[in-house]
Amino acid sequence: MEALYNETGDDKVRPNVRTYTSVIHALSRGKCDPRRAQSILDRMEQLSAEESSLRPDVVSFNAVINAWGWSDTAHKARRAREIYLRMKELHESGANKDARPDLIT
Repeated sequence: MEALYNETGDDKVRPNVRTYTSVIHALSRGKCDPRRAQSILDRMEQLSAEESSLRPDVVSFNAVINAWGWSDTAHKARRAREIYLRMKELHESGANKDARPDLIT
């Protein structure tokens, strides 16, 4: 979708936080490699420097935590905790108020 938007400039296919989060969620439910979900979250953070509407929110972060939790990857608990700590740091520093951990986190 990102490539299509970049190619056409059509706002109808412009990715936003919900589309990226939906992909992350689908990857996590499909028990795919959680690094794929992690890379999308990292991409969102990178893009949000220029486009604030792409800033990941608590749902985005929780989806990545779930991807790690549902995987068979070694050290998955450590990786999920790293995401949680990153959320907490981003929220407390004011860098991303939408990253505030919630009850689901």
